[in-house]
Amino acid sequence: MSLGGDDTGYVVIAWLEERVALERFPRPAALHVHAANPVGRARMQQTIDSIRRLEARRG
Repeated sequence: MSLGGDDTGYVVIAWLEERVALERFPRPAALHVHAANPVGRARMQQTIDSIRRLEARRG
């Protein structure tokens, strides 16, 4: 599967963040960003950090 256009890695990470926050969805054991775009990479990393904080709060 290839992401491109409106189907970006950020859309996937944002969906996962919402599931973790609202539905106690378990996050995958490993989340890594592979992106050539430095702005997009930083945005995705911030969202991954948010997912980790949400999960840490719920214990």
